[in-house]
Amino acid sequence: MEEQAPQTNPDIVGAADAVIAGDGPAETVVPEIAGKPSELEAMLRAGVHVGHRRARGNPKMKPFIFTTRNEFQFIDLAETERTLLVAQAFLRGVAAKGGQVLFVGTKPAVRQIVREVAERLNMPAVWTRWLGGTLTNFKTISKRLAELADLERQKNAGEFVKYTKKEALLLERQLAKLELKFGGIRRLTKLPQAVLIFDLSENPTAAREAKRVGVPVVAVADTDVDPGLVAYPVPANDDAVSSVRYIAGCLAEAIAEGQREFEVAAREEPAPVPVEAPAVNHE
Repeated sequence: MEEQAPQTNPDIVGAADAVIAGDGPAETVVPEIAGKPSELEAMLRAGVHVGHRRARGNPKMKPFIFTTRNEFQFIDLAETERTLLVAQAFLRGVAAKGGQVLFVGTKPAVRQIVREVAERLNMPAVWTRWLGGTLTNFKTISKRLAELADLERQKNAGEFVKYTKKEALLLERQLAKLELKFGGIRRLTKLPQAVLIFDLSENPTAAREAKRVGVPVVAVADTDVDPGLVAYPVPANDDAVSSVRYIAGCLAEAIAEGQREFEVAAREEPAPVPVEAPAVNHE
């Protein structure tokens, strides 16, 4: 039997509304952000706090769980706020140095958001399926990316016309295949400086690969995952579109700030002073 989507459960919605209205344990749930009611309300309305049924919960998420009601686990929004700030600071720092952040999110509720945000920030992204070896075998992946770039160049230059109809058709099919598999990561010219995963339960392999190659990972951690897989877990609902969009917006804003800092620093960097060659004594 499939688990009922918690964000639509009337008991859970009622509990969230009670907290917003002041009838629930708001001070206990979010003690660190009591002075930010609008932010608290935004997270509650987005369903950020709603986890899975207790039976599906991962014991390692216990430090991030506030309570369990009607068999559903509720995330402590104070922990969400704390870890979100840490993740934002890290990602802003990566972007401020000109680093790339690889976005990952393949669940139906996540993939479109991941694609939109990554493209807006000019960052690489995986939104269809994580290909094993994307990070641990990047040398091979780079060859496929080079093939994709070459086929795109040929097509845009009108060079497909020099082939027979059959050959051109095969090239078109190969281009479409490569675009589907690698189109989102075409911007990767080397390993990214960070990986941002929005559905860790679906993409633990991505987290493990990143760890193997020494790339830090930020991830949305729902109540059914192991937060120890990543360096920067952010406890939050990864099933509700509204929750994912809220977290994505917060992290994207931090990355955008870092990008602006990088651009400002690049403009202000003084031009190198030409060094005169020493005079040659011909005596």
